Amino acid sequence: PLARYVAMNNANLIFPFKRYAIGKVYRGERPQKGRYREFYQCDIDVVGNEKVDLMYAAEIPTIIYNIFKKFGFSNFTIHLNNRKVLKGFFSSLNISEEESVEMLRIIDKMPKIGKENTIGMLKDYNINEETIEKIISFVEIDGSYKEVIEKIRNLGIENEIISLLAFGVLM
Repeated sequence: PLARYVAMNNANLIFPFKRYAIGKVYRGERPQKGRYREFYQCDIDVVGNEKVDLMYAAEIPTIIYNIFKKFGFSNFTIHLNNRKVLKGFFSSLNISEEESVEMLRIIDKMPKIGKENTIGMLKDYNINEETIEKIISFVEIDGSYKEVIEKIRNLGIENEIISLLAFGVLM
């Protein structure tokens, strides 16, 4: 619906176009265990005409933080996932663009299938032990913003995107 709205109203919108929506949504497919067919969802979107400044990517977690605080939540965690960072990391390991798509799919499953099964899937994809170790170390980085940046710097990754992240440009 958002893409259709932007396409139909492109000439009348000011970009970057920002919007939010809260409402009832329905799954089109049969829901998996633990999921509902009907539920409420909140969307926050920023649509650019060409390229969207990273400032807008930083604005969304800020909005989420403020909403949770206003609802009275005090103990929560916001997880960030930036595909550009992962693609930069894979590039530093000489993993091709095509292979990185498969690696992302495998890594995305890690919280559900566990570390050992993830390692097994990477081995099945003919990734060597040293590269697997680097991938697992990278995706397991955790901590405060400063701790995460320090851990990324300590990995010694040679890649422009990772360098920007390590110096706080992308966060």
